[in-house]
Amino acid sequence: MVGFFTTMAVMIFHFPFLVFLLLPVGGAMGTWMYAKSLPHGQLTTGQGAVLGACTGFFSFLFYLIVLMATVKFAREELMKIIRDAMQQNIASNPDPNAQKMMQQMMQYFSTPEGFAVVLAFVVVVIFVFFIFLCMSGGAISAKLARRKH
Repeated sequence: MVGFFTTMAVMIFHFPFLVFLLLPVGGAMGTWMYAKSLPHGQLTTGQGAVLGACTGFFSFLFYLIVLMATVKFAREELMKIIRDAMQQNIASNPDPNAQKMMQQMMQYFSTPEGFAVVLAFVVVVIFVFFIFLCMSGGAISAKLARRKH
């Protein structure tokens, strides 16, 4: 349940710096809620990290569902955004060799296979961010909870 609410918060607040705050808070909330159910309420830092990673995994799954729906229904707009960003990079680079290489990359990424490569890379990066940020929040939450007892 915490994973769902963490994903909703990430999607509502599209500011990048808030994502770096909301994901650890989601991991911390998951750890805190689990620790409340324990008779002694004591979790090790490692257990908190594992609970945070689980929260991150489920948050990622919910986010992936939304991302795939976005890709399904707005693929052309996403490809246009990628093309525009690459064209800006090409225009800002004075090196003709780099411009030629960027042109070739842009042509490749405009194909369905190239788009799939970009999408796979983005999904892996998002997965790593979700797991590690939630894991850090869970570990910090467990450490702080142990300090109070």
